[in-house]
Amino acid sequence: IVYIAAHGGYHPERQPLGGGAAVCRRLVHLWAADRKISLTLLAPGRRPPDTPVGVEYVHLPVLGDDDHPARLSRREYARFCRRFETAATDHLRGMTARPQAEPFVVLSNDISEGVDFRAVTAMGHPIVTIFHVDVADFFSRMYLRLNASPAIPIGIHRAIASSGLSALCPDVLRLVFEKQSRCVRHSSRLVVPSAGMARTLGRCYGPRALRKTTVLPWGGWEEDVAEREVEGEMASARRD
Repeated sequence: IVYIAAHGGYHPERQPLGGGAAVCRRLVHLWAADRKISLTLLAPGRRPPDTPVGVEYVHLPVLGDDDHPARLSRREYARFCRRFETAATDHLRGMTARPQAEPFVVLSNDISEGVDFRAVTAMGHPIVTIFHVDVADFFSRMYLRLNASPAIPIGIHRAIASSGLSALCPDVLRLVFEKQSRCVRHSSRLVVPSAGMARTLGRCYGPRALRKTTVLPWGGWEEDVAEREVEGEMASARRD
């Protein structure tokens, strides 16, 4: 498995990044314990201190030493998406060109920040994509103020793309609508956290997308923590 995560490689306490980073960290620790799995993680972070032994970590230097995805403006984040897409896709191209390269599956932790889905499929690698959020649905509700299915803006962008004019669209729209459309088309499997999200993808992209969608709700895990550490953290929180 080659796991590509735009929010991977960061310290979970010092650089909190939310759901995608948490899922990435948990999967890496879970799979590292399975000797049948060979795991490579491609990410922009400098490498967190608790990366398990046996996981090959590849740092993609697309951000400055002091930069962090959560600190970027919207425009800067869009540029980061493209830089990470290019760096990750180029690295996969290099892996593919190695003599006697072992076959691998690409696991994309992201959509807008993900690889060039069409190019990676052309290399012959199956892609599994985790949907932490339906980007087109979120963008339509948050920025276009639509309280309905994102099928209408997706259809409009599809018409623009079929006319050959998609290059005239602002890149932020292409990162939302074009990237998600290509992700759905070229991924072998889509993993979503809810049945509602699966239904929305089916309405927007058709029954073929729905057939390759797996609903796998987010879960949690328990960690053994010494009681004195809990008490120390509580006392610190009260002082703050």
